[in-house]
Amino acid sequence: AKPPRAPNPAEAAPPEPDGPPYEPQLLQLAEIIGSLAYLRTLCGGKEAQDWRNRMTALIEAEGRTPQRRDRLTAAFNRGFKAYSLTHRSCTDASQ
Repeated sequence: AKPPRAPNPAEAAPPEPDGPPYEPQLLQLAEIIGSLAYLRTLCGGKEAQDWRNRMTALIEAEGRTPQRRDRLTAAFNRGFKAYSLTHRSCTDASQ
């Protein structure tokens, strides 16, 4: 069976009417950061907390409304969860 496909942030929800035109890419970035945060934690990387800190900085910079903060957080969590379902141990590919 194929592993579950992470939803595309652009498909998950349309950009907010007053959001920036780059919002789909921003949500995709948040999802990638979530994936990296999971992998670095899984592999015991010294920089594991750095990815969470980067996400916090992204939310502070771009989360102008509670809805945008929620969307960014949800994208991060999707990336984290998607990788937690398919990566159970640290492998060479995970590194």
